[in-house]
Amino acid sequence: MDSFSLHWLYPSAHFSGCHIWYQDVLEGAEPMELVTSRTSGNYGNAYVTIDGLKSGTKYNVTVRAVVGTTESLDDVLVQCITEMDNPTFLACTSATYSSFAISWTRPNAPLLGYTANLTLVDAIASRNRTVTTTNAAPQNETLVFYDAAADKEYRVALVANGLYSDSFPVEVTCATLTPPPENFQVVTATETSVQVSWRNQRTDSLAIGYRVWITRRHTGKSVVTRYVPTSSTDVTFNDLSPAVEYVISATSINRHNEGLEVTITAATRTDPPNALGVDDWTTDTISMSWIPSKAVLTAYNITYTGDGRGTSIQKSGDVDRCELTGLVPGTRYDIGVVAVSRLGRSITVSTTAVTDTDPPSSLRASVAAATWMLLEWTPPVANVHSYQLDISDEYDSAITVLRNFDANMVNIDRSTRTSPGKSTELPLSSTTTSTPVSDHTIHTTSLARTTESPGQKLQQFVEEVDISDLVRPEDILTVTSNINDIISADGDTNSPLPPSVLKSAADAVLDLADAMKGSQGASAENMGTIANAMVQTASIVVDMLPETPVKSTADSLSGSDVDINNMELSPKQQVDRLKKKKKEKENAQRETAESIVTSLDKVADTLLALQPANVAYRTTFNTERVAVAVVRSPANEDIQVHSGQIVANIPGREMKTQTNDVLDFKMSVFQKNPYSWAASTGGQNISSPVAFVTMKENDPGSRTEKRRLNMDFPFVPAQPRGQPPDPTPLDRATKQPGAVEGNGKVSNRENMTYHTFTVPEGNVVPVVHLNWWATEAIFHVYSAYGYLPTAEKYAEKRVVRVDGYEAWLKGTNFSISFTPNMTYHGGRLYVGVENIGAARSPRRSLVQSPDKEAALSLSVVGCSSWKDNMKQWALGDCDVKVDMKDAVASCKCHMTGSRIAVGTMTLPVPNSIDFINAFRNFRNLSDNSVVFSTVVSEYILYILILVLLDFQRIRASVKPVSQ
Repeated sequence: MDSFSLHWLYPSAHFSGCHIWYQDVLEGAEPMELVTSRTSGNYGNAYVTIDGLKSGTKYNVTVRAVVGTTESLDDVLVQCITEMDNPTFLACTSATYSSFAISWTRPNAPLLGYTANLTLVDAIASRNRTVTTTNAAPQNETLVFYDAAADKEYRVALVANGLYSDSFPVEVTCATLTPPPENFQVVTATETSVQVSWRNQRTDSLAIGYRVWITRRHTGKSVVTRYVPTSSTDVTFNDLSPAVEYVISATSINRHNEGLEVTITAATRTDPPNALGVDDWTTDTISMSWIPSKAVLTAYNITYTGDGRGTSIQKSGDVDRCELTGLVPGTRYDIGVVAVSRLGRSITVSTTAVTDTDPPSSLRASVAAATWMLLEWTPPVANVHSYQLDISDEYDSAITVLRNFDANMVNIDRSTRTSPGKSTELPLSSTTTSTPVSDHTIHTTSLARTTESPGQKLQQFVEEVDISDLVRPEDILTVTSNINDIISADGDTNSPLPPSVLKSAADAVLDLADAMKGSQGASAENMGTIANAMVQTASIVVDMLPETPVKSTADSLSGSDVDINNMELSPKQQVDRLKKKKKEKENAQRETAESIVTSLDKVADTLLALQPANVAYRTTFNTERVAVAVVRSPANEDIQVHSGQIVANIPGREMKTQTNDVLDFKMSVFQKNPYSWAASTGGQNISSPVAFVTMKENDPGSRTEKRRLNMDFPFVPAQPRGQPPDPTPLDRATKQPGAVEGNGKVSNRENMTYHTFTVPEGNVVPVVHLNWWATEAIFHVYSAYGYLPTAEKYAEKRVVRVDGYEAWLKGTNFSISFTPNMTYHGGRLYVGVENIGAARSPRRSLVQSPDKEAALSLSVVGCSSWKDNMKQWALGDCDVKVDMKDAVASCKCHMTGSRIAVGTMTLPVPNSIDFINAFRNFRNLSDNSVVFSTVVSEYILYILILVLLDFQRIRASVKPVSQ
């Protein structure tokens, strides 16, 4: 590499040697000179080696023959190139999941650059393939390969490109990082151990093992490190400290490098106190002690229950004993101690103690006779079964009479209980009296039982139970069941409870939903049981909320609400007080509804939190009035959810690449609208069930995108005035214009009845309802916006007819509902009904006029969503489409946020009057005659009432003349 050899033949024997010059062709320095001498006997061949040269370099070599001291005039010129040297110390330096880098020491030869061939190494050598060829500049000694696959081996062949030749390839094998263990999660955590698990690596992974280590979160101090083979899928760390947060990390190791770490945080549970025992007790105190917990505690929660009442106190976390005071004598107490740390609560350790029975007091003989006496005393506080009376002769202590007297004989009004013990002996007072028996007063304490209402029971239960202290799933379930039993005790969920009581129940449900998140030992199974119970409780509370009528008179006060004879409050003060009470009632109903909706949303969040992050999940909870659906699904897949008569469809989000993004979907469906606490909300106009929907993706970038939500609601037609309820719709009752069968008439507008409706503009669909009695009637229905339709000019025409007597036999009208097939909606809609068939009715023998044979009404259907900033239902966020055949109203919503509440409303539209046409042809009231006559009659009646009221006012102002 740093030398070359010259060879030539001497032309004759007279030559004495050669003079040689050599020079780098790229350098301008003076050529190097070398003189050789011919040795004796060397007549033909000559060999000369020149060393100390640069590798991969071209040299010009000049050779001149020497004879004695004379040099030849002719030179021999030749060019020689030294051999290329190779890059050295080629090695892998760093790697990521999609790239890796190599480094080397450059050769001494002048370079044009480097060529690196990257080959993917397969387990089967025949499958090895060159992935890419990369060039590097001559001054580089490092090279990074991008766009590599994770957890793969690559062979790199590096060639130095010289000016005149290339070096031999130098190879090294590198690998990208192996991803950390997948689905790395905490399986169990006890007071002194934590177990983690992960999913096994794929079979073609380069991993040969895992490194798993645990450190304290706040100090960063490493506790222990474990190296496990790839066949293991879990590790348990023992001998940990209770109530301490730990950070557990894991990496994958292959033959070339160690991958990036994945970390999770786990906390050991708080250990309970040990050796809880009772040291001493009296009639009203109990002293106890315990061995403190090893965890760093903030407090001890001590609960004790006796005589049907529970009490909770809190002590500092550094104490090891406690004295309970103010107890009831002769009562058994169940005592529980819970250690509380910053990270949670321990399990409860329990013990039982019984306070001593207090003795009766003020024992005296109120009446004494020769052979008997009447004794009186003040009974003890403790619940007693009987008294033991010891009688002895004053002069002979050996004679003793023992008698047991039932406690009821002294009129102690108490519930019968098991006596926990005996009291101390009470001496008889030496004072005797001759008070008659009838004048005795026996001092007793009474625990009389009264019948409490469900509201009183619930209020007492909520005050006695601290829901924030509930940590075990079974405790949460018990409290939920108790609330459910209390509010449904009378078996009638429609019986009203005061708004304050309903609010207390809703607040309790919300607190229970918060307690679910922090419960210890929670599993998907027991959380599902709790969720089902909470849905039942929420259903009962919502059903008990008062209804807001469509035509609410709540905003007005009648004269009966004001007492004009009240001497303390003026009528204005009474009105102000009534308005204040009404506002308080509405606020209580609003807070109740919001608490119920929020609690069900939190219940769904807890269920989703218990599931693996990227695993599909679906569950539902249903009662007759409330349904909750919880779904976790890949974000790029379509979702369909059936819950509470509502079908929700969520189209998948289009993704260019495959991702692990998931969508969490929560829907609570209420048959009764909870957001209808006042007429101002507009909730009384919602005619369908309402759905509260929350959607959230784990990809932060997608949260700003609008989500499409399609919901199918059962279509509920509006009931027009004067029509029988539940009209039976007829299938195939309409058809498009064509040949009309049967006896027909030529329309001359004499048989046409017009109806005018003002249809609101916006996202609403008008629905026309037609009712009639004639069994063989044929109607032509013409519709148009902005002008009166005729048989010659109209926007839409429908032919309505039916054969048969089914509806008449059932005692109901013939009925048909349809939506006008017009692209434009909004403004004044004119509908003309023309009876062109035989108007024959089983109930009538004479032909009736058209307006008496057919009744037409119109309603509008829209999708209403809840506006939280205005506390009101309003149109605008969703488009509506009505399918009359399947009786479905579809709402297509574009969600700008993560939450939306949707319901459909079906409102009747009044039949307006065209006063200009009505008064222009006053003698002929064929147009809107019924409505016109009704309005005129109401106007006349209104004038008469005003006259009568004014007459009464004048009469009341005239005072009679006194005699």
